[in-house]
Amino acid sequence: MVVFTKVVLEKKQVHWNRVPVNKIFIEQNTPEPKVKAYIPMYQPLQISKCEKCRKVIAEPKELIRILKEAVKLNEEEMIVMDKLVFKLDKIPEGSRLEEYVKKLPKIMNGSKAEILSFLNNTFVECLEFLKQNTDIVYLPTITLKLIPAHEQFKREEQRESKKAISKEVAKAPVHAFVVGNRFQKRLYIDLEFFIDLLKFGYLSFIINLVHTYIHEILHIGFPQKYEQEIHDLECSLVEAFLGIELPKEIKNLKASDYYSQKNL
Repeated sequence: MVVFTKVVLEKKQVHWNRVPVNKIFIEQNTPEPKVKAYIPMYQPLQISKCEKCRKVIAEPKELIRILKEAVKLNEEEMIVMDKLVFKLDKIPEGSRLEEYVKKLPKIMNGSKAEILSFLNNTFVECLEFLKQNTDIVYLPTITLKLIPAHEQFKREEQRESKKAISKEVAKAPVHAFVVGNRFQKRLYIDLEFFIDLLKFGYLSFIINLVHTYIHEILHIGFPQKYEQEIHDLECSLVEAFLGIELPKEIKNLKASDYYSQKNL
C-alpha cells in the first residue's frame, strides 16, 4: 500500500508524495492493565525522497503515523485548471465541494482500496447527476479504468487511439479518453496526473477530477456534439454538481485553443 506525505517548505509551499509502506499495529500503554490498545503505524519499504525537492521524507527505520487534523476550508487556496490559476469567491456551506474537501485528507492517507473507492464513487455520483439533470437519452455501460502510472496511461492511449470516439484531436497530452462500442464504453483516467494535483491542494484535485468525469460522460451521452458545445455544457454542470461558480476565464475558454478537427 502507499500513504501520501507532504513536505512543507518556506513560503508555505507543499509537495505531496506517495510512499510505499506496510501497515502495522503498535501496542500502547493504557490506564487499565487488562485493556490492550493498538494504533496503526506505517513502515516505509524503502528510502523515499520528495520528487520535487529531493529531501529524504521516509526510510524503513522510522515509522510513519498519520495524524488526524481538523480540516479547514481555505477559500484563499489557488486552484490550477487548464493552465489557469484562480481562486473561488466562496465555498458554499453544505455544498458537495465542501463535503469532498472535508473527507479527502482521511481518504488520501488511507488504504489504496479507500482511495479507489472514493474515485469510483465520485464517478458514479457524476454519472447519476448527469442522468437526472441533462436530456441524455441513452448511456451505455461505462467501465472506469484508473491507470496508476502516467507512462502506462500513455501506452494505453497509443494502443486505443484509433478507437477513440472524439471527432476532434487534442493539441496537448490528454489525461482521459473514451473507447468502446454503442453498448459498452471504457473511460481511461491518468491517475498519476490527478494525484499530482494534490501538490496544489484538495480543491485543484477534486475540481479537475469532477470536471474530467463530467466532460467524458457528456461525450458519451452526446456523441454528435463538438468540444466547444461539450465545454459550454460541462461548466454549468460542474457548477451545479459541486455547488460553486467557476470564473469567467474557465467558462470562456475556446476549444479551438485545445483541439483541432480530426481528418476523417
